[in-house]
Amino acid sequence: MRIDEEWDTSEVWAKPAWMRDALCREHPEVNFFPAPLARQSLAPAIAVCRRCPVLGKCLGYALADPRLRGIWGGTSERQRARIRRIAACEAP
Repeated sequence: MRIDEEWDTSEVWAKPAWMRDALCREHPEVNFFPAPLARQSLAPAIAVCRRCPVLGKCLGYALADPRLRGIWGGTSERQRARIRRIAACEAP
């Protein structure tokens, strides 16, 4: 590609295909992104995640990107941070 050619960024910003099958998309009434330190219960969001067909893919995606906020793969930010710490301690 020459420097003066237009670069298509759509692939770079595309969402993973599995997100189309995520159950959270069908539940706009559930808050998957509560404000930090909010006293709001995370239980409704986690309950939806537990029934989701792409739970594992979602969790893997969230564990790979510590910048993600909210409930992903049935876990909170704090839970994912703990999983990352444990994994780092167990790594050879």
